[in-house]
Amino acid sequence: MKKNSNKTLSAPALARIAVFSALIVILLALVRLSPVGDLFFYCGASLALAVLYLEKGPAEARYAFFCSAVIALFYPGIMYSWPYYLFFGLYPFFKFRIEKTGSKASGQKQALGLRLGLKSLYALINGGVLLIFFHLLFPELLQNFIKRLPWAISVPGALVLLFVFWMIFFYVYESCLSLLICFYIRRLGSRKP
Repeated sequence: MKKNSNKTLSAPALARIAVFSALIVILLALVRLSPVGDLFFYCGASLALAVLYLEKGPAEARYAFFCSAVIALFYPGIMYSWPYYLFFGLYPFFKFRIEKTGSKASGQKQALGLRLGLKSLYALINGGVLLIFFHLLFPELLQNFIKRLPWAISVPGALVLLFVFWMIFFYVYESCLSLLICFYIRRLGSRKP
């Protein structure tokens, strides 16, 4: 008797994907409904993907990302969900890939240096693309940013300043996500026999 070679998802896997997708869409909807705390909700959506990735692997996490991304196009809409598409939804996949690559390096210092270098490269590329995207599509936003600064600065200087802010934000976000993942692993480990 020949086994079925099609890789289909089981009912529990589909249910998990649906639950995590719904959780992510709720968090993205809260970005639209809440006057403050947008980054908290985006980070929560990212953490939900990271937990699903840890528990069930990249396949289910990818399905949850795509399902939540399609639903978020309709509600809350692209204006509120674009940070999830461009950064917060994708970063857990890159993070775990980088962690796996870094663990293959010989020596603890080399592994740490490799992981830090790859994460910095990801942040530089992602931040550069975002800055170019916003500078080309919304030049008036950059002009408004420059006008609100307490000192005079040129456009290239403002771009460098925004890039520095981006890198600081990235490392704070990366540290918080890593701490939350470690907390989750410790709590999960204490519940399992």
